[in-house]
Amino acid sequence: VMSGKEGSYPIFGFEVLDNNEIKGYLPPAGGSVAIVDDVLTTGGSLLKAIEAVEASGRRVEKVIPLLDRQ
Repeated sequence: VMSGKEGSYPIFGFEVLDNNEIKGYLPPAGGSVAIVDDVLTTGGSLLKAIEAVEASGRRVEKVIPLLDRQ
C-alpha cells in the first residue's frame, strides 16, 4: 500500500481486510478508485473489496487482476 504524489495528482493506497475493513488512504467520498488483485481464483475476495469500497462512498472505475488462475 502506498500513498504519495505524482505530478499534481495524489496517489492513494489502501487494502481491504478479511472483515471488509478498509485500511490505508482513500480518495475523498465520491472519488474513483482502481482495485488491483494479485491472484484471481473465484473472484470472491475481489467482489467483497468492490462492495466495501462502494459502501464507503467511492466508485470503482477499474478492476485489475494480475494473475487469473482460471
